[in-house]
Amino acid sequence: MILAALLLAGTPAGQTSDPARCEAIREAIPPTQRCMPTPGGIVIAGSAERAAQLSRIATSGEGRFEQRFGRKVPAYAVVETGDGTQNAALDAILERRGYVSRLPWLSPEAMANAYRASITRAVTAQAASRNLTAAQTSALIESALAQQSAKWDPATLAELETGTLPHELGHGWFIKAFWPTSAPKAGDHYGGPAPDWMDETAAVLMESDALAEKRRRQFATIYSGSDAAARASLLDLGTFLSGGHPALPKLDPSTSGGSVNVLTGDEAARIAKAAGSFYLQARLFADYVLDRSGDPAAFRSAADAFAAGKDSAGWLAASGPRLRLPSDIPALQKDWEQWLALHLAPRKD
Repeated sequence: MILAALLLAGTPAGQTSDPARCEAIREAIPPTQRCMPTPGGIVIAGSAERAAQLSRIATSGEGRFEQRFGRKVPAYAVVETGDGTQNAALDAILERRGYVSRLPWLSPEAMANAYRASITRAVTAQAASRNLTAAQTSALIESALAQQSAKWDPATLAELETGTLPHELGHGWFIKAFWPTSAPKAGDHYGGPAPDWMDETAAVLMESDALAEKRRRQFATIYSGSDAAARASLLDLGTFLSGGHPALPKLDPSTSGGSVNVLTGDEAARIAKAAGSFYLQARLFADYVLDRSGDPAAFRSAADAFAAGKDSAGWLAASGPRLRLPSDIPALQKDWEQWLALHLAPRKD
């Protein structure tokens, strides 16, 4: 059975939400939106109910961050957007108020519209390559939208949001907690000084239990499957710990213009193929380290090491023995494979 990592939910210990945060920026909030404080930040959304919903999700992530890294989250703001664009004026005010991590977030309606628009783009391009008529193209689009409609079912979107909002917040929290003066770098997926695997692992550690279990199942499927190349890639810690994010440069914030994009169909498939097993490796590697070490804040040592200028090998050399991990990557690879064999072995019923 795969290790189920302990994840905190609810309000982080010793913290309460301060309504004064919202009152302090009340004049800057668009009249169509509402503000809700969290223990470590604020959420601005299209209604009080929606703000409360996002606040609960963000707060669950705060608890995980404090548990995993031993620090409170840097001041942050989640700002819901109905069209995928960032409110530049509001963002500037939030920055002046000290919200060092700010995340634009699509409303459910905007997410559904973005899915439909992406599918429409993909089908239109395919139809053009086949020289189809306008009527034929329209019919294909209608069929594709009907087939993919489950993607924007409210329950599906809610489940996705519960897992992915803390993930995306986790990127900003991690960077600003350990590199408070760091600025995004063009061409760098996250813009943080840590190795890409640590950036991704920090975000994966913030995810909901449901999304974590989904990643574990996907890993196990590849691990026990017949695709030897995919399995070998999944097990390769040397590349995981030393390489860049496989989706680079396809996910480059320097070209996004502050907008939120949704990709499906061929667009999503290209990025998913480039990313490969990176997210699954991050999830299972996190489980491995947490299990071997018995320390829920084991990755704090990695963050501190990277903040001090060390690389992955330097972190292992300094902290491996204390975490009950090998002190070099080749030995880590062997121990990792032994751990996986134990935890992912087929069950005998």
